[in-house]
Amino acid sequence: THFTSPIRRYADVVVHRLLQESLTRDPEEPAGSVQQPTRVQAISQQCNDMRMAAKSAQEQSDHIFLCVMLKDTPLMETAIVIGVGKQSFTLLVPRLGLEKRMHVEEVGKDLEVLWDEDKDTLTLVRSGQQRAAEASTARRRWSRLEIRMLARVSVKCTCRPRPPLDVSMEITGALQTSPLKVLDQKE
Repeated sequence: THFTSPIRRYADVVVHRLLQESLTRDPEEPAGSVQQPTRVQAISQQCNDMRMAAKSAQEQSDHIFLCVMLKDTPLMETAIVIGVGKQSFTLLVPRLGLEKRMHVEEVGKDLEVLWDEDKDTLTLVRSGQQRAAEASTARRRWSRLEIRMLARVSVKCTCRPRPPLDVSMEITGALQTSPLKVLDQKE
């Protein structure tokens, strides 16, 4: 005897019945006694749809739990750049299993954005006024970031303050062992 979820169990029962019917059927019996392929296809599709719906529900539940946890306890994490474009880049936070696309507007207002198509590098430069305003809040310690593939960056992960519920990331700086270049980093 073994225990499994009812969704997988139904698929197991269907497969076992089909195998039993295929193995024990008398070759002299008319072909109509075996399940019709279209019926088997419909049952298989329903099982696959339910499995995917259950997986999606589990992932959404995990995401909600992560957001609630981050609302109470923001985390400082290491993220890896896994995609770079002219106005956005994608970060992966391996410890949280989280992937997030960030647009330059989310990183900060009034950024000078430089795109080097040959090197696939996005450079973000803060204005002097913005650096001075943020220095007083100690929010950011960089004035220029060159973002490229597989660069490592430090991020603060929090829960988005307004609906829809989602994880928000704030870049706090580059890591020294990273291909991400930081110029004029303040200590």
